[in-house]
Amino acid sequence: MRLTRLVLWGMVAAVGLTVLALVASLMFPLVMPQWEDLLPSGIFVVLAHGVAFGCAVAREQGRAPRLMLSGIWAAAAALVACVVMIWVEGAADFDELGVIVTWPTVWACLVMVIGLLIMPRARPGWWIWMRRASFVLLAVLAAHICLAVTFYPAVGWEQRYEYEQIAQRIGGVVALLASGSIVAVFLGVWVPGLAPLPARAVEPRPYWLRCPRCHAEQRAVTGTSPCQRCGLRIRVEVS
Repeated sequence: MRLTRLVLWGMVAAVGLTVLALVASLMFPLVMPQWEDLLPSGIFVVLAHGVAFGCAVAREQGRAPRLMLSGIWAAAAALVACVVMIWVEGAADFDELGVIVTWPTVWACLVMVIGLLIMPRARPGWWIWMRRASFVLLAVLAAHICLAVTFYPAVGWEQRYEYEQIAQRIGGVVALLASGSIVAVFLGVWVPGLAPLPARAVEPRPYWLRCPRCHAEQRAVTGTSPCQRCGLRIRVEVS
């Protein structure tokens, strides 16, 4: 089974289980957790499957397969941690797990966005440098989010509001720069990349082939050429 199809089936199962859990929480409020607690977790699980799906699509397109696979594994780790968080009692443990979940979640989202940016063919010129700048800004934004969540002062943060102000300002500036670069890359790479390349005149090139019908080995040229034994029309193009 293809990886994208497997992730889609997982997303369908996640949506179904979320709906069943919400119905069960309404029908059995004394046994099941409250729906206010289940709904954010269910949304997170569905979104994690969406992130994994984006990584799987880029991987099947041959775009940085190892990097995309790391994003899928990071999304899976975040899902496991989210399931653990649902059943953990105590605010302290929940906060610690929330910090741990942030790292794989942010990494999976970063890998997914990178996969979406490298899927179309890049036009030569400064658009390539703009796409590279987007990667750098996205990595800085991801690191900023992880570090801000990890080192946020847990004790006395009401008296240290300046930390939150600084984090918001830095994160806002980097987010605006990253968003602007992504928009530029989308307009310069994605939109022109959707248009087919103009046909180029290619001279015929000789090659050897084995006919898939009669298995006769013969010499042919690129383009459309019939089999010398059975007449099967074979078309080969080199771009």
